Amino acid sequence: MKHGFNSGETRPNNSCKPNPLRYTEHMAGKACHVFGSTTRVGLTQVLGPMNTLICWLVAGALVLWGALRIIHHIRTPITNSAVTPTYPPASTSDELLNSFFRDPTKYANQPEGHVFRVVGRPTDYDDWDWGRLVYYWRGKSISVRVIMQGGSVTCAELIDPANNDRFTEPVQVLWERPGDHVS
Repeated sequence: MKHGFNSGETRPNNSCKPNPLRYTEHMAGKACHVFGSTTRVGLTQVLGPMNTLICWLVAGALVLWGALRIIHHIRTPITNSAVTPTYPPASTSDELLNSFFRDPTKYANQPEGHVFRVVGRPTDYDDWDWGRLVYYWRGKSISVRVIMQGGSVTCAELIDPANNDRFTEPVQVLWERPGDHVS
């Protein structure tokens, strides 16, 4: 006899036998939220480490997806229209930038589309706090930073063309919507 079995007998295979069903009817009086299920010992033992791996893979995928969405949001200008219109390329003409932005009646409280049609797409843009979008037009000797909120211009500033720091102090505030102190 080997391990309590005759040499002619085969040993029972317990690895795939399910546990007896665990009924939760006896718990119904204790709590309404009791949930019962059957478990298979072998399957649980095999999938236990896999569940941890799958959780890490899903968490990693979610982090990557979130990072890609943030990068896409930062690099994609936001417009108020359902279809993004095509605007001319950014103007680097100092004369055009100077004549347009030195006259606030041309852009004050105007929608971004109006500004883009006149001076073209911005050279660069940024997304600040409280939904403020910041657009830059950089000429040879003049750079303009325009701050928009809710799709309309709230401030226009001349900035040093040699300074590419995103929070550079303005050389001159050309126009600022009353009550909107930006700096």
